[in-house]
Amino acid sequence: MTLSLKYTACRAFLVVAAAFLAVPAFADRHIKVLSTDTSGFPTVLLKVAVSNGGRGAPVDLSDEHILVYEDGFRVNYVSVKPAEAEDAARFVLAIDSSRSIKAPDLERIKRAARGLIDASAPSDSFAVVRFNDEVRIACPLTTARERLVRCVEGIRAHGSRTMLYTSVYDSIDLLGAAGAGPKAVIVFTDGKDEGSSLKSGDVVSLAKEYSVPVYVVAVKPGRESRRLERLARLTGGSYIRCCDDDDISALYEALKSGGTSRYDVRYRSMASADGVARPIEVRLRYDSLRDRDSLDIVYPRGAVVPGLANVSQLLLVALILIIAVLLAGCVILLLRKGTIAIRRAATEPAGFAPASRTPYVVGDFEEALRRDEDARRHRDRLITPQDPEYIYAKAWLVQKDGPEAGKKFPMYWEEITIGRDEENAIVIRDYAISLKHARIREMKGAYYLFDLASDNGTYLNGRKLLRPRPLYDWDEIRMGRTLFIFRGSKIS
Repeated sequence: MTLSLKYTACRAFLVVAAAFLAVPAFADRHIKVLSTDTSGFPTVLLKVAVSNGGRGAPVDLSDEHILVYEDGFRVNYVSVKPAEAEDAARFVLAIDSSRSIKAPDLERIKRAARGLIDASAPSDSFAVVRFNDEVRIACPLTTARERLVRCVEGIRAHGSRTMLYTSVYDSIDLLGAAGAGPKAVIVFTDGKDEGSSLKSGDVVSLAKEYSVPVYVVAVKPGRESRRLERLARLTGGSYIRCCDDDDISALYEALKSGGTSRYDVRYRSMASADGVARPIEVRLRYDSLRDRDSLDIVYPRGAVVPGLANVSQLLLVALILIIAVLLAGCVILLLRKGTIAIRRAATEPAGFAPASRTPYVVGDFEEALRRDEDARRHRDRLITPQDPEYIYAKAWLVQKDGPEAGKKFPMYWEEITIGRDEENAIVIRDYAISLKHARIREMKGAYYLFDLASDNGTYLNGRKLLRPRPLYDWDEIRMGRTLFIFRGSKIS
């Protein structure tokens, strides 16, 4: 092998390796929270977009595919339904008008652009951008079909360069402030960029910022096809070859969905309406798709939980009824006692006095009663301690050190589990912790710590936990490299 051939082979290898390593840097987002609605608190509505990475039709999800975590705790009641019809769509047709586009190819492009316009809904709006040595808006966003067709038909091929990336960037920027609804850029080109001051990475970054997918319709697939495919994929669009009527119909359906499926995700919050920002995480689990999106939600201060007033009224009525029943019972007992006394006075002779009664005590009865009481107290202490110091109205864990030091985990439920597995109520990113490491259970106001046969053990105040133990305020719980502080409050 000659030196030149070796140089060429090494160069080709470096190019392929660089392209391979660069792909993860632009990894597709499969789930994204578009908006939130807390007007119906404690029911919260999340508008969520789910994509399949530009591969195939939008995914079809149900309740089991989307998980919601609030303050680090998984929400049990989540409803996932397809979103209602979106607002009108907005598209930009970016048409290559450089001299590299031959007359037959330009006619094919015009026919495909007219097909998209004809297939669209009357409320959809289009803009037409042509590019060669320069980028020019031939027609701004409009729903006027005749005007759009005239703009497309008026495009002529001229100019020596193809400012592809600049035209796509400007087209995305044109849609950035276009409001809600599906948005997309459709580029008709032979794929060779010449003269742009921008790179494909700049286009991808802006497309992700504005959530605008780029669809590439290749007139003459060639050496530039891979770059065009990558550009479309990284922005959430797709790449097709120009094109028959079936291709145009499929392209329009993809455009209307924006390359994504939109869902209404509703969940019932367990938090208080205190105006504090709370971390919310939405996780996607669908076949091989795994993704998550995080945001902070501020629940409206002073919001009233629907039905709470009714519950309070019912409790008040129930309390009144109980008091009335008790009073009626007392009255009946008093009346009955008085009746018995009257009857006894009427039947007993004058001067009758009942014989005095002496207490009947069996030898060691009091000692046996004391031993039984001590045994009962010991038994109850092993099961549920009756010491007031162990009884708390509410409790929580504070992570003192570890991957998320300072994080607070309230204990809203009767039982929570701790570990690395996503199914736990408290998920800790510490590889020294088992998948399901420990459990805290509330029983009669006391909180008990259980070790779930973990690999490295659970330590309470520096001593390894061998059996369930009740927790006291400021107890230290260590699992792996993570240290928790148990806090309990007597006030609800």
